[in-house]
Amino acid sequence: AKRIVHTVKGLAGNIGCRSLQKASLSLEQAMETGQEAAVAERLRMFDKITMELSDNISQVLSDTANTGNNPILAQNNRGQSGTYLDTTACLAFLDRLEPVVKAGKPGLCKPILAEMEAVIWPDAVTIMVGDMVRQINRYKYKDAHKTLLDITKTLGGKEKSDES
Repeated sequence: AKRIVHTVKGLAGNIGCRSLQKASLSLEQAMETGQEAAVAERLRMFDKITMELSDNISQVLSDTANTGNNPILAQNNRGQSGTYLDTTACLAFLDRLEPVVKAGKPGLCKPILAEMEAVIWPDAVTIMVGDMVRQINRYKYKDAHKTLLDITKTLGGKEKSDES
C-alpha cells in the first residue's frame, strides 16, 4: 500500500495535480508513523481527492465525446481552456487575420490575436497556431503568412497564394 501511495504521489506531481500529490504525501507520512487514526483520516482525504479527480476526468472525456475535440491535448498545448472552435470558425479567424498578416500590420493583428487566445483550436493545428502567433509577435510576417496558409490548408480551407 505504501508503494502505491508513493507512486500516486509521483504521478500526481508529474501531471500537476498538487492536491493529490499533497494528500499522497500526507498519507504516506501517516503510514510510516503507523498511527491508525491518522492513516484513516488521511486515507479519507486521499479517497475524496481521487474521486474528484476521477469525476473531472470523466467530465473531460464526456465533453470530448460530445465536441469531437480533445480538450486534454488542447489544454496542454495551449496551457489554457476556452471555447472549442469548429473548422468553420477557425477558417473565419484565419480569413480575418490573413490580409493583416500579409500586409504586416502589427496594430491590426493584436486584437485578432487576443481573440484567438481565448479559444481552443483543433489538435491538428494547435502547434501551428502557436508557431504563427510567435512569428507575428516577432514581426516575422512572411513566415507567419506561410504558416497561416498551412493552417488553412490543414483545415481544408480554400488555398491562397503565398505571394506578397
